[in-house]
Amino acid sequence: VVAVDPFLLKGKLLATDLLLHGLQDERWGDVSKELILAFTQPLCLALVRNGASAVPRAIDLAMEMLRAILLQPQIRSCLKSELGAFYPLLVLRPLESEVAEAHQLTAVLKLLRKCCTEPQLLADLYVNYDCAMDAADLFERTAAALAKVAVQPAEGMTYGMSLAVRRAAFQCLDGMVQSLDRWAGPLGEDMLREPTIREGPDDTESSASGDNSSGGFIGASSSAESAEVRKIQEAKATKESLAVAVAQFNKKPTKTLKGLARSGLVRDTPEDQAKWLRETSGLDKAAIGEVFGDPSDECLAVLKAYAEAIDLSGLELDLGIRRFLGGFRLPGEAQQIDRIMETFAAHYCRCNPKAFTSAEHAYLLAFSIIMLNTDLHNPLADQMMSQADFKAMVHTSLEADGGTQAVPDGLLEGIYDRIAADELKLKGEDGHQSAAGKRGGGPAFGFLRQSLRARLDREQRARKQKDSMLRQTHRLLLSLRGNKTAESAVEWYSSKDSELVQPMLDAAGDSLLKVLELMLSNPTATPLPWKAGVRMCCALITLSGVLSLEMLCERSTLCLVRATGFSRIPDLVFTSVHPFRINALREVFRVAHTKGHLLHGAWRHVFHCMSTLEHALSITEPVEEAVVALPSEEFPAGGPPGTRERTASMSSFFESLRTRISEELSLTQKKPAGEAAIADMQVVPVQQWMQEEGHPLVEKLVSSSQHMGNTSVVFYVSALCAASQEELDELTGEQGPSVTLLQKLVETLHHNMGRIRLVWSRLWAVATANLVSASCHDEVAVAMYAVDSLRQLVTKLLAQARDTSTHFSDHEEALRPFVSVMKQCGDATIRELTVQCISQIVMAHSSVISAGWHSILAILRLAAADGSRPVAAPALLLLEQATNLVVDGGDPEVVLSYVECAGTFTGNCDFDLAMSAIDLLHHTGESVGASDELPGATKQGLVCGVLQQLAQPLVGGGGETATSLQ
Repeated sequence: VVAVDPFLLKGKLLATDLLLHGLQDERWGDVSKELILAFTQPLCLALVRNGASAVPRAIDLAMEMLRAILLQPQIRSCLKSELGAFYPLLVLRPLESEVAEAHQLTAVLKLLRKCCTEPQLLADLYVNYDCAMDAADLFERTAAALAKVAVQPAEGMTYGMSLAVRRAAFQCLDGMVQSLDRWAGPLGEDMLREPTIREGPDDTESSASGDNSSGGFIGASSSAESAEVRKIQEAKATKESLAVAVAQFNKKPTKTLKGLARSGLVRDTPEDQAKWLRETSGLDKAAIGEVFGDPSDECLAVLKAYAEAIDLSGLELDLGIRRFLGGFRLPGEAQQIDRIMETFAAHYCRCNPKAFTSAEHAYLLAFSIIMLNTDLHNPLADQMMSQADFKAMVHTSLEADGGTQAVPDGLLEGIYDRIAADELKLKGEDGHQSAAGKRGGGPAFGFLRQSLRARLDREQRARKQKDSMLRQTHRLLLSLRGNKTAESAVEWYSSKDSELVQPMLDAAGDSLLKVLELMLSNPTATPLPWKAGVRMCCALITLSGVLSLEMLCERSTLCLVRATGFSRIPDLVFTSVHPFRINALREVFRVAHTKGHLLHGAWRHVFHCMSTLEHALSITEPVEEAVVALPSEEFPAGGPPGTRERTASMSSFFESLRTRISEELSLTQKKPAGEAAIADMQVVPVQQWMQEEGHPLVEKLVSSSQHMGNTSVVFYVSALCAASQEELDELTGEQGPSVTLLQKLVETLHHNMGRIRLVWSRLWAVATANLVSASCHDEVAVAMYAVDSLRQLVTKLLAQARDTSTHFSDHEEALRPFVSVMKQCGDATIRELTVQCISQIVMAHSSVISAGWHSILAILRLAAADGSRPVAAPALLLLEQATNLVVDGGDPEVVLSYVECAGTFTGNCDFDLAMSAIDLLHHTGESVGASDELPGATKQGLVCGVLQQLAQPLVGGGGETATSLQ
């Protein structure tokens, strides 16, 4: 609608409204493609004219028509090329623009609010555009643009309008997440079920491990993708590789061009490389010029191939230069320009053999044109070259080169006039500042002038961008005029595969998290709906977990945990909980309890939340969280209210300034209903919440680990160990490191001792590594707690084996952590405690410990070599008490190890201990000789071993022990 006459305007609006009603009819599925293609051109013209109109109603009609086209599968499948042009122009441009067009932006968000709730439409946009080499990334750009508006919309709107726009953009993103969730369909339903491991009667590793190479889910569907989805993902990967290559080329053009052949994107021929430079969008024209200016033979060959692909037949020389330079910009060095213009002149003469007697003459004239262009359009030049000067320069150059054919003056005059009227773009867009912009002024007007200049510059850029997109769209319509048939229409792909949601969510994930991280950072500062954001974050966690997007799942979980305010102990700034944060805490534990098998590494953030909550209980002076909205959220940064408004004139600028000031005063006098509701909320002390809800939720989460699938519980314990180690490394003031997660780890192991052998072995290996590390902690209290926890766990394991009349399969595995503690711990107190724990275990469970004697004797051997008597003395005492147990066990290998262990004590620096060890060896020899459990040959060998150990002090030479032994 472009009419000015009011009656004509109403008529055109009515006609457009009738067209819209026709597009909204539900019977388009039965219409043939030929009929749709017949009215494609008038429909496209109506869209462009109404979308670019200044009449609000016309803009609304254009957006509703575009929405009707997008929502009609039969229509959109016939208009693939047209939608590829209209969507960026009418939808993405208002969202991505720096200058706010409030009505158009509102109309776009109204359109997207419906489109984002259509899973098939989103999938079609992704497949047909994001995965197409020659198309824009419509789906990914839509998510990014909506995130930009939700975080900080374009400037030029009042606070109320900005708030409404941000909330509308968030609703669109929320609908997008719900659509992806619905699109996952059966895939999500299958993988949301808790995976289990079937325990066979043989308890074999194949039935117990349950792992796959991709770290997926037990019992889930096969990871093999359909051929259709594979093809789509390969196309998307190729497009992403091309985008990376373009970005690298713009930074290092020559090096990147040479490496394209190795990456497989371009064949290693000058013709293919020149075609890539000519047809690939996004390449920096200055970077292409740098390649053409390179003196290497490879780059010169590419330059020649690039020139030969351009048809210069019948063009004047300056018009040929203009076409030649349309795809790149000349470099700055004279030698580089010289090589490029020589190549151009040679190609021009091949296309126009009668224009010049030699390519040298064409080169001289071309170089003169470049000099003329530089002189005429240089703002710093004192005096511009006249037409007579230009003709004289050209004639002189040709005569000096021996030219016999004079260039007609009429040709030179035409060249001069065209260059003067339209500058040759040699080095990109003009970036110099105008003289008016450089003029100074008093300090009172400096800030105002700067703001107005920036505002006008952005408005100008926005208008240029809009005009450029309109021209591109118009050229597309002209190219399609009268030539489009059902056979020539671009093929439209409509996929139904649920696995397609994985790359779609991966493409939109960063944009979704950008919004969530901002809105969930402070419940009283965000104007966006908090509970809806928490719900969306939970949906994102579940969906990314189902689709095995582990990085996105972990980041989403961290975002939700940060919303609670209890993400890490060093970041804790308050001990009173806002009601909105209580909502986030409940959701954290709900997701962990019901979707724990999807979290994998994200469990670590949940455990940090538990640790921080427990730490908050120990803070004696409570700190409340403020519930007042932050000014930085109410008014964007960058100056006082009104300084960033976009106005077309000085009068409208001051009018908007007065409006904003009035709004600010009204806000201070009367708060909005939402803000008043927040102010009425009462914060809850963390002690009260933990007592009423927190502790039961934590205990439920820990105890429910025994019901998890076997693979899930391994992820759970691994993450718990990692979080526990991080907790121990954090400094928490005078109280020392927190051991909350270490306690939860011990509780979890207690709950899961009934697991099958192979799963328990994995849990034990991961957990004991953390417990051993804690046993070597610098804080003695932490180390003592870890050692005692190991004792309790091993004691329960052995008691369980005794009470159930079963033999625990690997006592060595259970007792091995104590060996590591003895080796790694540098504190004698902890080593002494370790020996005492082993002594208690042996005395309490001697009947079932036969398979663990090698680990016990290894611990005692380390204690024998310890320089501390408090460590060695109880170890020797335990060795004496265990003599009959070892000998009566009848295992020759264990008895020999026992003798060697006793012999180690004979070398102890403490004389009394060494002599006691010698007496023990004598007693052991007698016990071996009197034993009825050992064969005669075995007895002789063991007695020889005892004699060898007794001889060790004599072999060592002098010393008080050797003298006494003699």
